[in-house]
Amino acid sequence: MKNKITGLIGRLIGAIGTFVSCFILIDLENKSFFVNLLLVVIIVIVTWYMIFDIKHVVTHKVKRYEPDDPKISIYLCEQLKKAGRVAIFSRDISWVTSGSEAEKLLLQKANSKELVLFVQTTTSIAQKLANTGAEVRTYQKFSGYKPKSRFTVLDYEKTGSRVLIGYPSNGEHLIDEFNDSDKAIVDLVETFVQLAQHASERVEPDSFLKRIINKF
Repeated sequence: MKNKITGLIGRLIGAIGTFVSCFILIDLENKSFFVNLLLVVIIVIVTWYMIFDIKHVVTHKVKRYEPDDPKISIYLCEQLKKAGRVAIFSRDISWVTSGSEAEKLLLQKANSKELVLFVQTTTSIAQKLANTGAEVRTYQKFSGYKPKSRFTVLDYEKTGSRVLIGYPSNGEHLIDEFNDSDKAIVDLVETFVQLAQHASERVEPDSFLKRIINKF
């Protein structure tokens, strides 16, 4: 957050300098109408930029957790409940445990065909979700590939998509949220997911007989 504030201050200083310069240059008597109009337009744009930048930094807050903190699962469940179709890119979805609220929520998503899940290898929970209707894919064929972050796309491939990106930093687990004001990032993540859907291997549901055997 400190780096974001520092960056904001630097951008505001530059914007204010442009604002003041344009304001001083406005001369209704000695400059043409179009020159003065251009200066006014620049002032309006700079003002809008400053307001947007301040709002973005103030509202864009990073969630901070201790590694393996149960609150991570609680937060993610809260976000998933608000969304329709979701795409989750993880290593082993360790934040989802058998019988937990998170598992129940993902099973509901899977049953409604609203879950796309990427994992490194097929875990028991991933297979259970595939059996329930989720599109589960693995990236184990990409030997040596270790994602540096995990992310979730909320309302995947819909207007107003949001992205949650989790990553380690200085002994903490951070979750950063991006929305419409970060359209370039959201579009980039969705493009990556679409490419991953084509390049990864889909986990097929267990046969009916195998599911019956697994219950005993």
